Amino acid sequence: MTETLKRSCSAFVALAILLQIAWPLSHGDARAINTVLGVLAFTIVSVVHCLVNFGYKITLLLVAQVVVLTCVIEFIGVHTGLPFGHYVYGNSLGVVIGGVPVLIPLAWFMMIYPCALAARYLATTTAKQTIVIATLMTGWDFYLDPQMTRESYWTWTHSSLEVNAIPILNYVGWFASSAFIGWLALRLLARATPQWTNTIPFVMLMWIWLGGALAHAVWFSPFLNRPSVALAGFVSMGIVMIPLSRKLLKARSDA
Repeated sequence: MTETLKRSCSAFVALAILLQIAWPLSHGDARAINTVLGVLAFTIVSVVHCLVNFGYKITLLLVAQVVVLTCVIEFIGVHTGLPFGHYVYGNSLGVVIGGVPVLIPLAWFMMIYPCALAARYLATTTAKQTIVIATLMTGWDFYLDPQMTRESYWTWTHSSLEVNAIPILNYVGWFASSAFIGWLALRLLARATPQWTNTIPFVMLMWIWLGGALAHAVWFSPFLNRPSVALAGFVSMGIVMIPLSRKLLKARSDA
Protein backbone atom coordinates (compact mmCIF):
# COMPACT_ATOMS: atom_id res chain seq x y z
CA MET A 1 0.00 0.00 0.00
CA THR A 2 2.77 2.45 0.90
CA GLU A 3 4.57 1.92 -2.41
CA THR A 4 1.31 2.43 -4.28
CA LEU A 5 0.74 5.70 -2.45
CA LYS A 6 4.26 6.85 -3.26
CA ARG A 7 3.78 6.12 -6.95
CA SER A 8 0.41 7.88 -6.96
CA CYS A 9 2.07 10.93 -5.42
CA SER A 10 4.46 11.22 -8.34
CA ALA A 11 1.66 10.60 -10.85
CA PHE A 12 -0.52 13.36 -9.43
CA VAL A 13 2.42 15.79 -9.39
CA ALA A 14 2.88 15.12 -13.10
CA LEU A 15 -0.86 15.52 -13.71
CA ALA A 16 -1.03 18.80 -11.81
CA ILE A 17 1.94 20.23 -13.71
CA LEU A 18 0.46 19.15 -17.05
CA LEU A 19 -2.86 20.78 -16.13
CA GLN A 20 -1.11 24.02 -15.24
CA ILE A 21 0.87 23.95 -18.47
CA ALA A 22 -2.41 23.50 -20.35
CA TRP A 23 -4.13 26.29 -18.41
CA PRO A 24 -3.11 29.19 -20.71
CA LEU A 25 -4.18 27.13 -23.73
CA SER A 26 -7.74 26.69 -22.46
CA HIS A 27 -10.51 29.27 -22.33
CA GLY A 28 -13.82 29.95 -20.61
CA ASP A 29 -15.42 26.97 -18.88
CA ALA A 30 -12.55 24.70 -19.92
CA ARG A 31 -10.09 26.97 -18.13
CA ALA A 32 -12.22 26.98 -14.98
CA ILE A 33 -12.42 23.18 -15.07
CA ASN A 34 -8.66 23.07 -15.56
CA THR A 35 -8.22 25.28 -12.51
CA VAL A 36 -10.40 23.03 -10.36
CA LEU A 37 -8.69 19.84 -11.52
CA GLY A 38 -5.23 21.35 -10.99
CA VAL A 39 -6.03 22.28 -7.40
CA LEU A 40 -7.54 18.85 -6.74
CA ALA A 41 -4.47 17.10 -8.18
CA PHE A 42 -2.04 19.10 -6.04
CA THR A 43 -4.29 18.63 -3.01
CA ILE A 44 -4.16 14.86 -3.51
CA VAL A 45 -0.35 15.07 -3.64
CA SER A 46 -0.26 16.88 -0.30
CA VAL A 47 -2.75 14.51 1.31
CA VAL A 48 -1.03 11.35 0.08
CA HIS A 49 2.45 12.59 0.97
CA CYS A 50 1.22 13.46 4.45
CA LEU A 51 -0.39 10.03 4.81
CA VAL A 52 2.84 8.23 3.99
CA ASN A 53 4.98 10.52 6.13
CA PHE A 54 2.87 11.18 9.19
CA GLY A 55 0.11 8.55 9.22
CA TYR A 56 -3.66 8.66 8.96
CA LYS A 57 -4.40 10.30 12.29
CA ILE A 58 -2.19 13.36 11.80
CA THR A 59 -3.24 13.68 8.16
CA LEU A 60 -6.93 13.71 9.04
CA LEU A 61 -6.35 16.18 11.85
CA LEU A 62 -4.25 18.43 9.64
CA VAL A 63 -6.74 18.42 6.76
CA ALA A 64 -9.63 19.11 9.13
CA GLN A 65 -7.70 21.84 10.92
CA VAL A 66 -6.68 23.69 7.78
CA VAL A 67 -10.02 23.28 6.00
CA VAL A 68 -12.13 24.40 8.98
CA LEU A 69 -9.91 27.38 9.80
CA THR A 70 -9.70 28.58 6.22
CA CYS A 71 -13.46 28.15 5.77
CA VAL A 72 -13.99 30.39 8.79
CA ILE A 73 -11.39 32.94 7.67
CA GLU A 74 -12.73 33.05 4.11
CA PHE A 75 -16.35 33.30 5.31
CA ILE A 76 -15.44 36.22 7.56
CA GLY A 77 -13.43 37.76 4.72
CA VAL A 78 -16.26 37.57 2.20
CA HIS A 79 -18.83 39.00 4.60
CA THR A 80 -16.78 41.62 6.47
CA GLY A 81 -13.76 42.54 4.33
CA LEU A 82 -11.33 41.35 7.00
CA PRO A 83 -8.57 40.27 6.94
CA PHE A 84 -8.08 40.50 3.16
CA GLY A 85 -10.25 43.40 2.00
CA HIS A 86 -13.63 43.43 0.27
CA TYR A 87 -14.10 40.72 -2.34
CA VAL A 88 -16.70 38.33 -3.70
CA TYR A 89 -16.30 34.93 -5.35
CA GLY A 90 -17.83 34.08 -8.70
CA ASN A 91 -19.48 30.77 -9.60
CA SER A 92 -16.69 29.33 -11.76
CA LEU A 93 -14.86 27.32 -9.10
CA GLY A 94 -17.54 24.77 -8.34
CA VAL A 95 -19.79 24.40 -5.29
CA VAL A 96 -20.13 27.57 -3.20
CA ILE A 97 -21.20 27.46 0.46
CA GLY A 98 -21.74 30.67 2.39
CA GLY A 99 -20.17 32.68 -0.42
CA VAL A 100 -16.96 30.58 -0.43
CA PRO A 101 -16.16 27.91 -3.05
CA VAL A 102 -15.40 24.52 -1.46
CA LEU A 103 -12.24 24.46 -3.59
CA ILE A 104 -10.65 27.38 -1.72
CA PRO A 105 -9.93 25.60 1.61
CA LEU A 106 -8.48 22.70 -0.39
CA ALA A 107 -6.13 25.13 -2.15
CA TRP A 108 -5.01 26.40 1.24
CA PHE A 109 -4.18 22.87 2.38
CA MET A 110 -2.52 22.11 -0.96
CA MET A 111 0.08 24.79 -0.24
CA ILE A 112 0.29 24.92 3.55
CA TYR A 113 1.57 21.33 3.72
CA PRO A 114 4.61 21.65 1.38
CA CYS A 115 5.35 25.08 2.85
CA ALA A 116 5.40 23.54 6.33
CA LEU A 117 7.81 20.82 5.19
CA ALA A 118 10.04 23.42 3.55
CA ALA A 119 10.00 25.45 6.76
CA ARG A 120 10.93 22.42 8.86
CA TYR A 121 13.81 21.68 6.51
CA LEU A 122 15.13 25.22 6.27
CA ALA A 123 14.62 26.74 9.73
CA THR A 124 15.34 25.46 13.23
CA THR A 125 12.87 27.32 15.45
CA THR A 126 9.08 27.43 15.31
CA ALA A 127 9.12 31.22 14.99
CA LYS A 128 11.42 31.13 11.97
CA GLN A 129 9.49 28.23 10.45
CA THR A 130 6.25 30.17 10.82
CA ILE A 131 7.75 33.16 9.00
CA VAL A 132 8.98 30.86 6.22
CA ILE A 133 5.46 29.47 5.71
CA ALA A 134 3.85 32.92 5.72
CA THR A 135 6.46 34.26 3.27
CA LEU A 136 5.96 31.39 0.82
CA MET A 137 2.19 31.60 1.01
CA THR A 138 2.13 35.35 0.51
CA GLY A 139 4.62 35.10 -2.33
CA TRP A 140 2.38 32.52 -4.01
CA ASP A 141 -0.54 34.92 -3.71
CA PHE A 142 1.42 37.59 -5.60
CA TYR A 143 1.00 35.23 -8.58
CA LEU A 144 -2.40 33.84 -7.69
CA ASP A 145 -4.56 36.85 -7.01
CA PRO A 146 -3.84 38.85 -10.19
CA GLN A 147 -4.24 35.68 -12.27
CA MET A 148 -7.52 34.59 -10.72
CA THR A 149 -9.12 38.03 -10.59
CA ARG A 150 -8.40 38.47 -14.29
CA GLU A 151 -10.53 35.37 -14.83
CA SER A 152 -13.24 36.80 -12.52
CA TYR A 153 -12.98 33.81 -10.19
CA TRP A 154 -13.20 36.47 -7.50
CA THR A 155 -13.57 40.24 -7.65
CA TRP A 156 -12.20 42.99 -5.43
CA THR A 157 -14.37 45.96 -4.42
CA HIS A 158 -13.66 49.17 -2.51
CA SER A 159 -9.92 48.66 -2.96
CA SER A 160 -7.18 51.24 -2.50
CA LEU A 161 -3.42 51.09 -2.01
CA GLU A 162 -3.00 48.33 -4.57
CA VAL A 163 -0.17 46.14 -5.87
CA ASN A 164 -0.91 44.81 -9.35
CA ALA A 165 -4.57 45.79 -8.89
CA ILE A 166 -4.82 43.80 -5.64
CA PRO A 167 -5.33 45.58 -2.28
CA ILE A 168 -2.23 45.65 -0.08
CA LEU A 169 -4.49 44.63 2.81
CA ASN A 170 -4.98 41.30 1.04
CA TYR A 171 -1.27 40.47 1.29
CA VAL A 172 -1.13 41.58 4.92
CA GLY A 173 -4.11 39.31 5.61
CA TRP A 174 -2.49 36.44 3.73
CA PHE A 175 0.72 36.75 5.73
CA ALA A 176 -1.10 36.89 9.07
CA SER A 177 -3.54 34.08 8.23
CA SER A 178 -0.80 31.87 6.78
CA ALA A 179 1.39 32.44 9.82
CA PHE A 180 -1.40 31.39 12.18
CA ILE A 181 -2.49 28.34 10.17
CA GLY A 182 1.13 27.39 9.49
CA TRP A 183 2.05 27.63 13.16
CA LEU A 184 -0.79 25.26 14.06
CA ALA A 185 0.27 22.90 11.26
CA LEU A 186 3.83 22.85 12.56
CA ARG A 187 2.65 21.94 16.06
CA LEU A 188 0.63 19.05 14.65
CA LEU A 189 3.38 17.74 12.36
CA ALA A 190 5.86 17.88 15.23
CA ARG A 191 4.02 14.97 16.85
CA ALA A 192 5.56 12.46 14.41
CA THR A 193 8.82 11.81 12.58
CA PRO A 194 8.48 11.68 8.78
CA GLN A 195 8.74 8.14 7.43
CA TRP A 196 9.53 8.97 3.81
CA THR A 197 12.02 11.59 2.72
CA ASN A 198 11.81 12.69 -0.89
CA THR A 199 11.67 15.85 -2.97
CA ILE A 200 8.02 15.88 -4.08
CA PRO A 201 6.92 18.81 -1.84
CA PHE A 202 9.94 20.81 -2.99
CA VAL A 203 9.19 19.99 -6.63
CA MET A 204 5.69 21.38 -6.06
CA LEU A 205 7.05 24.60 -4.58
CA MET A 206 9.74 24.93 -7.23
CA TRP A 207 7.20 24.51 -10.01
CA ILE A 208 4.84 27.09 -8.52
CA TRP A 209 7.72 29.54 -8.01
CA LEU A 210 9.45 29.23 -11.37
CA GLY A 211 6.40 28.22 -13.41
CA GLY A 212 4.42 31.17 -12.08
CA ALA A 213 7.23 33.58 -12.93
CA LEU A 214 7.58 32.20 -16.45
CA ALA A 215 3.84 32.18 -17.14
CA HIS A 216 3.50 35.84 -16.19
CA ALA A 217 6.79 37.13 -17.59
CA VAL A 218 6.55 35.92 -21.20
CA TRP A 219 4.86 38.52 -23.38
CA PHE A 220 3.47 36.45 -26.25
CA SER A 221 0.35 34.28 -26.38
CA PRO A 222 -0.64 32.03 -24.65
CA PHE A 223 1.43 33.41 -21.76
CA LEU A 224 0.06 36.10 -19.47
CA ASN A 225 2.34 39.08 -20.24
CA ARG A 226 2.33 40.57 -16.74
CA PRO A 227 6.00 41.15 -15.88
CA SER A 228 5.22 43.09 -12.71
CA VAL A 229 3.29 40.08 -11.37
CA ALA A 230 6.15 37.78 -12.36
CA LEU A 231 8.65 39.99 -10.54
CA ALA A 232 6.55 40.30 -7.38
CA GLY A 233 6.00 36.55 -7.11
CA PHE A 234 9.54 35.57 -8.06
CA VAL A 235 11.17 37.93 -5.56
CA SER A 236 8.80 37.28 -2.67
CA MET A 237 8.84 33.48 -2.96
CA GLY A 238 12.55 33.64 -3.80
CA ILE A 239 13.29 34.96 -0.30
CA VAL A 240 12.71 31.37 0.80
CA MET A 241 13.17 29.37 -2.39
CA ILE A 242 16.72 30.52 -3.11
CA PRO A 243 18.20 29.47 0.27
CA LEU A 244 16.02 26.35 0.21
CA SER A 245 17.39 25.42 -3.23
CA ARG A 246 20.95 26.01 -2.07
CA LYS A 247 20.48 23.77 0.97
CA LEU A 248 18.90 21.02 -1.13
CA LEU A 249 21.71 21.16 -3.69
CA LYS A 250 24.36 21.09 -0.96
CA ALA A 251 22.70 18.08 0.66
CA ARG A 252 22.64 16.30 -2.69
CA SER A 253 26.31 17.07 -3.39
CA ASP A 254 27.33 15.93 0.09
CA ALA A 255 25.41 12.65 -0.22
